[in-house]
Amino acid sequence: MDSIRGFFRSGLWLCFLLCVLSVASHSNAATRKHVTMPTAQSVATSPGAGVPVKSGSTLSIPGAAQGEYIPFQPGDRKVPLKVIPTIDYSIPRTIEATKGFLKNNAASIVVGGVIAGMVAGLDWVMGEGSELQKIDNSSVDYIPTGSDSYWSIFANVKKPSASSACQHFADDFARNTYGASITSVSVTNVRPGIDATCSIKYSQGSSTGTLVPVAHFHAGSCPAGLIPSSDFTSCINPAPVPVTESDFSLIDAYANAQNSQWHRNLLNEACNGSSRCYDQLKERSQLNGPTTVQGPTTTTSGTYTKPDGTVGTKAASTTTNYKVTYGPTYFDFSKTQTTIWNEDGQQVGEETVTENDDIEAEEPAEKPQEEQVASPCEGSSCDGPAYEDLYSPSELTKEDHLDSYSDRVSSIPIISAVGSLFDVSISAGACPTWSYNSTLDLGIASMPIDLNFDYHCLPWFVSLGPWIQTIFLLGCTLGAIRIGIL
Repeated sequence: MDSIRGFFRSGLWLCFLLCVLSVASHSNAATRKHVTMPTAQSVATSPGAGVPVKSGSTLSIPGAAQGEYIPFQPGDRKVPLKVIPTIDYSIPRTIEATKGFLKNNAASIVVGGVIAGMVAGLDWVMGEGSELQKIDNSSVDYIPTGSDSYWSIFANVKKPSASSACQHFADDFARNTYGASITSVSVTNVRPGIDATCSIKYSQGSSTGTLVPVAHFHAGSCPAGLIPSSDFTSCINPAPVPVTESDFSLIDAYANAQNSQWHRNLLNEACNGSSRCYDQLKERSQLNGPTTVQGPTTTTSGTYTKPDGTVGTKAASTTTNYKVTYGPTYFDFSKTQTTIWNEDGQQVGEETVTENDDIEAEEPAEKPQEEQVASPCEGSSCDGPAYEDLYSPSELTKEDHLDSYSDRVSSIPIISAVGSLFDVSISAGACPTWSYNSTLDLGIASMPIDLNFDYHCLPWFVSLGPWIQTIFLLGCTLGAIRIGIL
């Protein structure tokens, strides 16, 4: 029986330890706090945002610092924490959005903006109907006749440009040379208005070579509507032509050579206020902030009895510090608490408890408070209803109306008949009496009225005078007390 009891006691202790350990592990784990993240549009357009950083194909923009907190027990006190939300935007997708903007909304280009500067840098112009156009500097192919200027290597062959003369020579060489193929054709050593040297590279079997014939310029003029090129090696069309689909590929090289601030401005101009556009160009978000935060320090004090019977002072001071790690839309924090015990100013003990990094609890993000924004108005809708004069001045006063009403009431027969009903005449030192002798005229009949009120002078009424005075005094006193209390 004792062995069975021992077994049960051991089992109970084991269960107790498991419960204690589970509670300890539950209370010594980290907490995850979710954060309300700003929108991709608000970060890109906020004047309080940080300096953008360009890294490879990504543009990172730090948003304005947000005030968060770490809850601290006891008393639900909070430790302030500043976090910075950072959003990464795709540079290649931003460039593609810019191309779409130029194709569909070229008329909305901001004068002095980065897109306008890019258009000018590519030698593009805005044509009629918001059409993007370019100055075509390529040679115009035509057959020189009459007074047209031309280039030639062979005496009987006239070409409109030095490059076309070199190309004709290369084609003729390949056609008449067995096994030869042309690798490249270029123009070098240009002497404007005189001649230019061709550089024709070719291969023939396992060997390679370079031909350097000279193309000569024969003076004349460009055909109507054309002008000489800047190097005078060809005639070009000065009129702008529409930008083609292949021309938009030039935007990639131009944009990739710019700095991070330029790309942020390009992002804002390409999206043109569309929140959906910003969301489509967003790649990821990340929170940043301090990795350690100093928490509060709590101190408790008291007294204790020393072995010799005297009273001493003791105190316990607990310092809390937090370790913080950050995720895309949240931060995790775990605390380390160090408690130091002192007796009579001397340290007698110390303990440090550190939470592990396992996430045990999560706190939701706080809902942002909506700002009360006044409704805008324009024009006459801001003025309210038109004013109408609802009062017309009059010369009569309220006294005039009251006097008129009093005169009309006094003229009523029954009122005039009793007008002097309560006229009382009292002689000095005499008992107050009241009498009335008159006739009430009712129009069709009359009635005599003879009244005499002298009961105040009767002996029984005079003897009750003190009691009556006392009753009135008590009644008035009770009424005054009631009014004063209520």
